[in-house]
Amino acid sequence: MTSPPNDIRDTQSRLPRSTDAVAIGTVLNNRYQTISYLGRGGMSNVYKALDTRTGRTVAVKVLHSELLSDETRVKRFEQEAKTYRNLRHRHIVKIFDFFTDECERHCLVMEYMEGKNLSETLDEKGRLSVRRAIKIFSEICSALGYAHQQGVVHRDLKPSNIALVEKGGDSDYVKILDFGIAKLMPSDTDTITQLGLTQTGEIVGSPLYMSPEQCMAKPIDLRSDIYSLGCLMYEALTGQPPLVGGNVYETFHMQTHERPKPLATLRPEFKDGTQLESIILKCMAKNPKHRYQSMQQVSEALDRVGSYVPKGTVGKALDAWHERRIRARAERGRGIPPALVAGLTAMVILSCVFVFQDRIRRLIEPAEHRYIHAEKVYNTAIDAADYDTADKMSLIAFNIASEEKKDSLVPAMVNLIDLYRLMGRQKEADNFLERIAQVEQANNKDVFKNEDKLFAQLEKKVENDPTGIDEIEDYCFQLNDQAVTYIDKGLYMRARDVLSRTIKIARAALGEKNLVYATLVDNRALLALKDNLSERYDQIGARLEEAIETRSSIAGKESAGLIPTLEALSEVKRRTGDLEGAEEDAQHALSIARSAYRSSSIQASVARLQLAQVYLSQGQTSKVLHLLPPTISVLDRPESEADKAMALVLYGNALRKSDKYTEAIAKFEEARELVRNIATRDPLIASQALLGLAEVYNTRAKHDPARAEALYRRSLSLMLRSPSREESKVLYIMERLARLYRESGRSQETEKLYRMVEHVDKTTGKTIGLIEDKLLLGQYYRDQQKFKEAQDNIENALSLSQSFFGAQSAKTCEVTAILADTYIWQKDYVRAHGLVSDAVLMLRSDNLSGELSRQAKLQVLSTYQRYLEQTGKREQAASIQKELGQL
Repeated sequence: MTSPPNDIRDTQSRLPRSTDAVAIGTVLNNRYQTISYLGRGGMSNVYKALDTRTGRTVAVKVLHSELLSDETRVKRFEQEAKTYRNLRHRHIVKIFDFFTDECERHCLVMEYMEGKNLSETLDEKGRLSVRRAIKIFSEICSALGYAHQQGVVHRDLKPSNIALVEKGGDSDYVKILDFGIAKLMPSDTDTITQLGLTQTGEIVGSPLYMSPEQCMAKPIDLRSDIYSLGCLMYEALTGQPPLVGGNVYETFHMQTHERPKPLATLRPEFKDGTQLESIILKCMAKNPKHRYQSMQQVSEALDRVGSYVPKGTVGKALDAWHERRIRARAERGRGIPPALVAGLTAMVILSCVFVFQDRIRRLIEPAEHRYIHAEKVYNTAIDAADYDTADKMSLIAFNIASEEKKDSLVPAMVNLIDLYRLMGRQKEADNFLERIAQVEQANNKDVFKNEDKLFAQLEKKVENDPTGIDEIEDYCFQLNDQAVTYIDKGLYMRARDVLSRTIKIARAALGEKNLVYATLVDNRALLALKDNLSERYDQIGARLEEAIETRSSIAGKESAGLIPTLEALSEVKRRTGDLEGAEEDAQHALSIARSAYRSSSIQASVARLQLAQVYLSQGQTSKVLHLLPPTISVLDRPESEADKAMALVLYGNALRKSDKYTEAIAKFEEARELVRNIATRDPLIASQALLGLAEVYNTRAKHDPARAEALYRRSLSLMLRSPSREESKVLYIMERLARLYRESGRSQETEKLYRMVEHVDKTTGKTIGLIEDKLLLGQYYRDQQKFKEAQDNIENALSLSQSFFGAQSAKTCEVTAILADTYIWQKDYVRAHGLVSDAVLMLRSDNLSGELSRQAKLQVLSTYQRYLEQTGKREQAASIQKELGQL
């Protein structure tokens, strides 16, 4: 062992006297040399140490030896390691390592920071200025919002767990500490031991900042952290916690029954009430439903503090009414007195009596209410194929959004795009597509600037200080977060550019055996499936396998980071028909989720959804019906709406396939309701719910062709908006609609349908879809005896296939046979001869790229047989007939 430096010797006297003290200078795990003792917590001693491999300073937490016999404490310590390991955010303390050494010491290696925590800062300053508080709490919102997206609730938010460190000239750079009792989104099995008191009487969580539901040992979710954040903001602005009892149980009682004192009683400048006080009280509403429903909402509210919009009498009255409602919800069981509601209503009417009726309506009925009403009527109308009413209401919603509700402008335009496509008004739909692109560009201008700034800082750091690994990693993670933001907004090209550029820098500066590099590679692979216009599943699968191999080599084959890539690889295999491989990958993802989190965690529940998808494709509906009910229960929380909706769709399909149609309808409708607010961003779930409903109404038991047709069309319009759609599902819906049109004697509608989808695929650049559209149009025209139009479309399909897949590909072989068949219909055997010969040669070639489906092989051989029969080569035709029989 190398001898410790002088500053290490000087701190020996500060070591704890307990038997589990680590001597200063000790090298833990042959890597981390302790430099000084930092302090003692309830579960561990903390040391400053040197990472001898990287040269960076770290903090090492060593679990108290007397706790090793307490399995619950050890598990909690391990829980902290697992939780941190999967949280990578600039405002959350990073974990670098976790191990048990040869002396059976449980050690957690973390980012080392110098600075003060919020508790120390408040002890010094008494309270924070408004500007400083907003800055600090906005960063806390960012970090906790990210943790919540990962399925993690902190549960112990308090001033001492908020570190304020120096970074890049910012002395108040937030780092959130101590996820030691973080909850991986609770199940209903939580007990008082898990949520309140341990068997030794230790409080799990801090009563001064605990939500009412946590105090009462009820199930909690992310809204519990929002309550705690409200308590923190109150204390930061006033210098004292909002609710303090004489003991723990009095404090519990106050948290569940009482409202904090007005800020003005502790800080006179707040005498007239402030936006901040309203935000704090809304965070601290006793009922979780009355709080903000996400950290993003809290952050947006903080951003608006200080903005001033002049208001008239009515506006002020409505503001006062909203503030009174928020204050009431900060107390238990108190609502708004009926007299107050009546008084406000009368005041609104009297103050507007001489104003034009339209302005009265606008003032009394908020824009949001009018927009929601218009959208509701639009949805009902479009589901019933009442396109005139849908047109009228979508324009009303668009006008409200344009003039009064800018945040709904994109959803309003999306509704118009869907409608105009269904009505055949393609040019108008395209115009709105261009407008959305312009709006998105304007809305993300600041985000794009931040991206440029981050790249400049990263490149400067790599050039001037290539050994500053920690800061290089931090910049790379920030750029990764930027790319993820782009992915969430559907800006896939921008996301791909950021990831590719950052991967190149990370590979050169950090090497490929680095968690940052693995994360970037993961997200680039996952993006390939989301931005699935090309449907090149061979390439997507290869990229996902590369990402899995990279992370496995760095973090091990059971790393929690493998879960999303394994799920995506399972989906690729499911779509390409490798159901056995798809099931294996889905089971592997579920196994890791159970181990890294727990069986009832959100992560495990989401992994079960992919497995359920595979079971449905295999026809194993009984397994789906067994698997999903407990999964839906776990996902029943605000942050999991999309996943719950997907689970309901899968469950509905399993019920439908089991002939339980009424129950299936209920599940599909529930899924639709859940995703109404996110259908603009992610339309696939809503599309699949509509498809399930259409399938039900297309059965004999629930036979309603008109309703089924309208639902199929709406499902198709939503599906066409998603780059990650499956072409096979688009074709399936088109086939169902074409059949309904034939049965009702409206075959001309089939051509309109095919033309609409062709236009969308052409404008979005979906080549595979365009090939299929041309084939469908060609076969439609052939059936109509319009051979010239049929020939033109199929020849275009062949040209596209040769360019996209190659001249010797499975798809080109299939299209060649279809074109040959078209010439046979026209009795043009000269041109048919060359094409059918080429198709058969490709079929029998060992160099064919891709795999011919059974249906494609039947197409090639049956076309060849028809050609042989019609040209008098009956003996050869008989031979091909035998081959067809074997297929």
